[in-house]
Amino acid sequence: MSKKVLLIFEGEWTEEQYFQSMNRFFLENIEFVICVFEANIYQLFDSIRDDEFIDTFSLLRENEVTEKYIRDWKRSDFAEIYLIFDFDGHDPHATKYGLLALLELFDNESEHGKLYLSYPMIEAHRHLSFENHCGLFVRISDLTDYKKVVHYESNIRNSVSTWSYNLWKTVIELHLRKANNVVNNVCDFPVALINQLEILEAQYDRYIETSQEVGVIGSIPLLILDYYGVEKSQRIFRTR
Repeated sequence: MSKKVLLIFEGEWTEEQYFQSMNRFFLENIEFVICVFEANIYQLFDSIRDDEFIDTFSLLRENEVTEKYIRDWKRSDFAEIYLIFDFDGHDPHATKYGLLALLELFDNESEHGKLYLSYPMIEAHRHLSFENHCGLFVRISDLTDYKKVVHYESNIRNSVSTWSYNLWKTVIELHLRKANNVVNNVCDFPVALINQLEILEAQYDRYIETSQEVGVIGSIPLLILDYYGVEKSQRIFRTR
């Protein structure tokens, strides 16, 4: 029996909706098992920060919210674990150093798992500027109303469940260009993998701490870049 991939989502509905829409076209030959944490990244940090011997699968087993998603599985059933969470920079518990600690812990999909953050949250995937996505930022003070910001500013209007293959290619390419721009100041398709720690540090050093804004980057495109690698990702997604 082939090994499965465990996906840990922050929320019960939106993250899965985006991922399943993408998964119709990409990563489609992988068997995913979805587990919903039902709490944000800072609550995850609170649950593990005092446990230096943390085991992700055991944490999920012991949690009454997440246990139901994995009760039929063993840790050995999964080859990899990925966590998809929001940056949520408006949360009063948001700190650069707490997130750095989480990204340092969750940095290997074969061990504790690999964490991917959406900036500022999962709706970033819809928040696109076809003309200048590398110039797209959101003020930290506007994050409490971010869904309204997306509604008014995004070039995408249709439901995510109806997104086509070509639209998803555009979404993935633009977010990868944006990540490359935030980290390397180059608005081009990445020529190397982009580390989640690099993104976080660049967001804080270049934008959050200086101009109180955050660059719009979705988490799913970065997971795809890591999974496919740079060469395959360029063949599939790069258009210019």
